[in-house]
Amino acid sequence: MKNAAEPLTLNEIGIGAGHAVWGFRASVVSRTDCPTLIKGFENILFAYGRPAIHALAMMAQTLGSQGRRKLGVACPGCGYVTADELSIVALLAALQRDDDALANAHLSWLMGGRGEAEAKTAASRIAALFAAGSIAIDAPPIEISTPTKPLPEWTLHSAGHA
Repeated sequence: MKNAAEPLTLNEIGIGAGHAVWGFRASVVSRTDCPTLIKGFENILFAYGRPAIHALAMMAQTLGSQGRRKLGVACPGCGYVTADELSIVALLAALQRDDDALANAHLSWLMGGRGEAEAKTAASRIAALFAAGSIAIDAPPIEISTPTKPLPEWTLHSAGHA
C-alpha cells in the first residue's frame, strides 16, 4: 500500500486524468503546439484531440488570469502530480459524472472565489470532449484531513497613527 504522504504519479491516476494533466501543463507553458502532445491527444481522443487541447489552454488561461490563487503545477514531463493538479482532475471527473456540488467545490478552491463561471465553462468543455472520445476522467483518491491541533486564532493589533 502506498504511503499517503507520497505524491501520486501520472501512471497512477489513469489515462484520461493523465492526459488532462499533460495537456494542462503544456498549456501553462504555452506549448500546445507540441507535435508529441497533439499526436498523443489524437491517439486517444481522435477528432476530439485538438479541441480538447484548446479547451485545456482556455482553462489554464482562465485559472491564471482570473483566479485569486497561485496554483502548484509541475513541470511538463514530471511524473508526479501536485495537489492542485489533482483538484483539476477531480473537477473534470465531477463534471463527467454531473456532480455539480463537487465540481463547484473544486472550482471555488482553484479560483479562490472569483471567475468560477468562465472556468466552469472551459472545464465542462474538456469533460465533454473526453467523454465524446469515450475517455473517462477518473476521480483521484483525495483524502481530506483535519488538523491535529486547533488552528491558532490570529488577531491584528495596531498602535499609533499612520
